[in-house]
Amino acid sequence: RRVYRSLKSSEYLSKEQLEDMQLIELRKIVQYAYKNVPYYTHLFDELKLDVINSFNLDLFKQIPYLTKEIVRANTDALISKEYKKEDLVAHATGGSTGEPCVFYYEKTISDARENAFVQHLYDRLGYKDSDTKVYLRDVSDKKLALKQQKEARKNKTSNTNYNLKIIVSFFS
Repeated sequence: RRVYRSLKSSEYLSKEQLEDMQLIELRKIVQYAYKNVPYYTHLFDELKLDVINSFNLDLFKQIPYLTKEIVRANTDALISKEYKKEDLVAHATGGSTGEPCVFYYEKTISDARENAFVQHLYDRLGYKDSDTKVYLRDVSDKKLALKQQKEARKNKTSNTNYNLKIIVSFFS
């Protein structure tokens, strides 16, 4: 709800106000990463980036991109100290480059944020909860897709739309 309220309140901000808000949120994320994610603590210290006392966009631009190779080599060090690995959900990319890339996330929070963004978009477009919505998905894992379909139908509390239709195409 907090994310949804934030999205609603930012709808009519000026470009400058949005940029200020984005910089504040970016600062929070980078400072959180420094304090809680071992990979970023080490990286920022190694690069001598003082993200706590002197964060700005120029400093942010000095942070190297996170690549699949870095994620593969530092999977555990990319997990926040606030979480136990066994409490997180593992997710992997499709492996189209030859080797899947595994990362972890906190499902409840991630799903709630995604739902807030989707609901905000629906509201802006004029969709009502009673409108039928169709989700088109392309997946290569039939078992996973069918499991997700079953969960979406069962877990109506995470999606207030009871007229949910999921169409999945399967490719081998």
